[in-house]
Amino acid sequence: MHHSLGIHVLWEMQGLIPMVSHRVDEMQMPIEAEEDDFTDVTLTLSVVCTEEKMDVTSNHLQPDPSYPDIVPIHHNPESLDGDQPDKGILIVKLKKNQELKLRCVARKGMGKDHAKWSPVATVTYQFQPDIRINRELMNTLTDQQKEEWVASCPTKVFRINPLTKEVEVENPSAYKYDDECILKAEEMGKPGLVDIKMKMDTFNFQVESTGAHPPEHIVLRALGILLEKLSVIQLTLETEGDEPDDV
Repeated sequence: MHHSLGIHVLWEMQGLIPMVSHRVDEMQMPIEAEEDDFTDVTLTLSVVCTEEKMDVTSNHLQPDPSYPDIVPIHHNPESLDGDQPDKGILIVKLKKNQELKLRCVARKGMGKDHAKWSPVATVTYQFQPDIRINRELMNTLTDQQKEEWVASCPTKVFRINPLTKEVEVENPSAYKYDDECILKAEEMGKPGLVDIKMKMDTFNFQVESTGAHPPEHIVLRALGILLEKLSVIQLTLETEGDEPDDV
C-alpha cells in the first residue's frame, strides 16, 4: 500500500467491507488449501484528489480481472462519473493532492475467527404469540374505545374491520410482548379483554444480512451445517453402540 496519509486504520477499514460471496464454496481457506486451490481475490485502488476534498469509497476498488464478479456489495463504479453518484462504502476522505494506492486481498474465513467474515449483521427471534380477543368483552366497548385500544399497541397488531367494525388480529408476528394492549384494557376497566400467550413450538426468526449473502441463503446454509453436525453425532453414537463390550 502506498499513500500520503499516514493513516494506519485503513487496514482495518478495508477488511470490514462486505464482499459479494456467491462463489465462496469454490474457495478454500489458506490454512486448508493446496497449491492450486482458489484462495485469493485481489482488488486494487489508485486515486488522487485533484479537488479540495474527495470521498474514496468501495466503488473505487477495481475487481480482480480473473474474478470480475467478486466485488464489494452494491459495487457501482459507473456512478462515480454521474451527477448523483452512489457513494458506496466510505474508506477514507482525501484532501487536495493526497493520493491513495493499495492492493486488497479477499479471502475466505469464518465468523468465529473474526466478525469481518460473518455475513450476518443481526439475528433475532421470538416465540410466535397466540392472541385471542374476548369477543363478549370487546362488544361492550364503544367504537371510540375500540379505536383507543387498537391504537395502544405500538406495533400495529390489531385493526378495526371497516365493514363489521370488529377488532381483528391483523399482524400477530408484530407483537413484541410489551403488554401495552393488556395494560390499556385494564385501564379501561376491561381486564381479560385479550389473552396473549407464547406458542412454545413456533417462533419468528429474523436475519439481517451484511449483503455478502441473501438472508434466505444464510438460513439455509446454517440449517445445512446443523444437519451435518447432527449426522456426525448420530454416526458416532451408532458406531459406539456397535462396539462389543469388553470381556
